[in-house]
Amino acid sequence: MKKSKGLEELFYKELAGIANQINQLQPDIDGLLKLFCLRKIADRKFLAAFYLQIEKDGRLYLRSYYGAVPQEVGLNSEPLSIFDSHPASEAVIRGSLTWSNGKKSDTSGRKQMTPNLIAWPVMSQERILGVLLALSDTPFKGEDHELEYFEALASVIGGAIIKKLPTTNIAPSRHKQILEQNRLTERQELILRMISEGRTNGDIADVLGYSESLIRQETIRIYAHLGCSGRSVIQASPV
Repeated sequence: MKKSKGLEELFYKELAGIANQINQLQPDIDGLLKLFCLRKIADRKFLAAFYLQIEKDGRLYLRSYYGAVPQEVGLNSEPLSIFDSHPASEAVIRGSLTWSNGKKSDTSGRKQMTPNLIAWPVMSQERILGVLLALSDTPFKGEDHELEYFEALASVIGGAIIKKLPTTNIAPSRHKQILEQNRLTERQELILRMISEGRTNGDIADVLGYSESLIRQETIRIYAHLGCSGRSVIQASPV
């Protein structure tokens, strides 16, 4: 299902607003999770958020949470194995967004409601450092436009989390790569220049030979890096 221009602009506005607020407030990981839950995103409310970090033993340890107790989303005092049946574990195995929609099921004659969970791997280059897990008020449909939007959102929040991780939690061989990741790539610099010239995502995709979806996600990363609220800000200050 193709998203309308108005819906796409709403996504941009929401993501740019989140990126701008992060750059202004510079919150720690607890603050990032709180910010994530206090905003209505793509007509969806996240009731709780959790950050789980992969440690040297390869398991996921809960490091921060906001909005609900861990037990409500299938977490307890024991770390998760990546082989456990849980969206956070599946996100690590797949290296991509996963979700588990709430549904009623019978357990010992009683009906239980499983939560609507969405999990994103927090990545630096090709390495997964942890998982961002969120409890949603509505089921996740998994439509292409929604998937694309939440992947862009995960990039913004995940990038902010990475900046807050102690360097002792990051392999030395990756430290330089993480610093490089926090700069605009050559492609992003080119896209930024074309945005400043007033070109649309479709125009940029045609000129550079990429998909419009890729240009849209790169644009979100540029907004997050610059802490700006949208194209109008960039075009008002040409590069």
